[in-house]
Amino acid sequence: LFHAMKLAREQKRTSVITMSSDILSDYYLRIGDTLTAADYLDTASTFAGSDDAAIYACRAGRLFSDVHKYTRSTKAFERAAEKARLVETKFYSEYYLARVHRLLRQYSKSLNVLHTILKNDNYFDYFPLVKYQEATVLYDSGEVSTAVTSYENIDTAYATNVAATRSAYRLANIYMYLVGDIQSALKYYQRVSS
Repeated sequence: LFHAMKLAREQKRTSVITMSSDILSDYYLRIGDTLTAADYLDTASTFAGSDDAAIYACRAGRLFSDVHKYTRSTKAFERAAEKARLVETKFYSEYYLARVHRLLRQYSKSLNVLHTILKNDNYFDYFPLVKYQEATVLYDSGEVSTAVTSYENIDTAYATNVAATRSAYRLANIYMYLVGDIQSALKYYQRVSS
């Protein structure tokens, strides 16, 4: 496979490079070498066509994030957002880019990406998830009371959405461990379980 990739590079056969990189990524992931797997997905994203490139870049970004290579993850998600044409792929590229900025403690960058997402009506179905991520960025940046208000709004406004369940869980933990209000914590834990 390595030989095939070398020949493909010499002959500029991008589809062979992409396919070989994908296979090698799967191999390295199976043997537990996440970083090398991410490197191969990153290579695949360089040689693939638009939406395929975005998907490979998203996968690489997730793996880089898993091994705490956040700068490389950021670059992968930026490439994914640039290449993506499908609404779902473009959304997840941008959403995870905001998440990585949060993990890097680049809170204003994270919020900027999330606010840009919220301005795009094509992403309307994803708004609860974006608002949850926004509340989490606020919480991590130290704006706890604003985050609590946001989590409460999500829990109320999007009651049947997974974002509401996540918000209720965060609220339960905040009331339990930060505030020491066991009754409120119990109320939110019950909401999570239901």
